[in-house]
Amino acid sequence: MDNNYYMEKLEMEIAMYNAKEDIKNNYLQKNNKKRRNVFIKKKVIATACASLVLVSGIALAMNNKKLNNYDRGLGQGIETAVENGYIVNPEMDFISFDNKGTKIKIDDFLMDDHNLSIKFTIESDEILNDTIDIEKICDIELNDLIIRDEENRIIYAAPSSDRFKEYCIENNLNYEFAKFNENYMNDGLNAYIDNKSDKSVNLIYNIYTKDNFPKSKKLYFSLKTLTLHMMPIEQDNTTKLTGEWYAEVDIPENMYNRTVESYKVVDCDNKDFNVYTAIATDTGFEIGIIMPEKDKNESVINTYNSYVENENGERFNCSSSVSRKVETDYIEQNKCKFYETFKMTKYNSTDKLKVVLNYYGKSVTILLEKVK
Repeated sequence: MDNNYYMEKLEMEIAMYNAKEDIKNNYLQKNNKKRRNVFIKKKVIATACASLVLVSGIALAMNNKKLNNYDRGLGQGIETAVENGYIVNPEMDFISFDNKGTKIKIDDFLMDDHNLSIKFTIESDEILNDTIDIEKICDIELNDLIIRDEENRIIYAAPSSDRFKEYCIENNLNYEFAKFNENYMNDGLNAYIDNKSDKSVNLIYNIYTKDNFPKSKKLYFSLKTLTLHMMPIEQDNTTKLTGEWYAEVDIPENMYNRTVESYKVVDCDNKDFNVYTAIATDTGFEIGIIMPEKDKNESVINTYNSYVENENGERFNCSSSVSRKVETDYIEQNKCKFYETFKMTKYNSTDKLKVVLNYYGKSVTILLEKVK
């Protein structure tokens, strides 16, 4: 992963942290929803922060708009996929978490190469008998959630080192906490409360990776601690619940056998562009290009003025999803490796596509044709 990516992430997190007081002051506004982003990182920022190692990053953000239930806070590509049936309801019954009447179930989920989005419903007798005021719950943290698949690959592990070590011993797994590899995913997290009823809370957990999730056929969930964050948040008012919750779900075939539609270049009006991949997936359109770098002080591609257009004349801008695959990496010989995800998916792609990129202020047009 390039250094610019980590610098951008760091800058975003610092900006969000600095806005924390504003967030607190506006939190009581109606329909506010809290999101958490957690990314466990193991790489060193080699330029301006040469000595800084990010072990975990936490960013807080607020959204005053009511979230679209289809996009799950992840943007148009996910919304299109869900509308076309790329989601599954495991028809799970509530599973007991503790002896206080707390129960949890998975309502629905989806999984692709970069996203694992899960909707949990949490119900508690303590909410029913007013021990906990549901209206004051502003966030729920699944402190030690661990998800693995049938091949014992760690799909997600919350930043709880003690529980991770314990879990590995219980399941005879040979992993070290935060020592990521191809079988132990380095994930980010975007989570928020989606809805509340008289006795339960719906919690969306969006887990994402900049690598690729495996094509798992089954997922196993383990949870022993969850924390309810209560308003007013400036008082750091929390209620911690402990228990044991284990669940498993089967991944449907269209997810574990997910495929991509590949495209080839038929024309490009900049002969110095080398398009090394162009694919339409269930949740987005991805393109990777190696191109000349002309000025280190300017962005190579202005993504706000770039788009992909299908044969129906529909234009799709770059995705703004936190989980999208994106990269700008400066390599040798004044070359730049550019990778971006657009909002178009397999469901609205066509045999021929036009990609328009704003390259140092000038439009470059790439014509693509589906490989059959």
